[in-house]
Amino acid sequence: MDMDEQNKATNGKQFRRQFLKTFMELHRVTFPIWGSLVTLVVLLGVVFSLVEKISVFEGIYHSFITALTIGYGDISPHTRSGMILSVFIGIIGMVATGIIVALAIQAVRISYESVHGKDLTITGEPENKGTEERNF
Repeated sequence: MDMDEQNKATNGKQFRRQFLKTFMELHRVTFPIWGSLVTLVVLLGVVFSLVEKISVFEGIYHSFITALTIGYGDISPHTRSGMILSVFIGIIGMVATGIIVALAIQAVRISYESVHGKDLTITGEPENKGTEERNF
């Protein structure tokens, strides 16, 4: 293994460690949001069990399977209220997924900058030369 390969391997290990550390740190900061979302999923699962007349365990199970967007289909709503609750639980799941993705992207950016000492940017020529730059 030459020196360049050793440096790449070392940078990879540093990056993974930094990523996990940063991701957990960001997760800790957003824990109040996570705690609220999980509590809401559990409470809606209990309400779902009452509306659909199933056990509380099955209601909470359905709630988490729906929020995680797995959707096995073994428990499904049979009432309009249950259907509305399921849609709301699914929306909560999408918000939770968005938070996870945002935390991971932020952790990658911070970790890259920490390990490589430079910004993580995408470079390239704009497709429409001569036009003003667009900020999104």
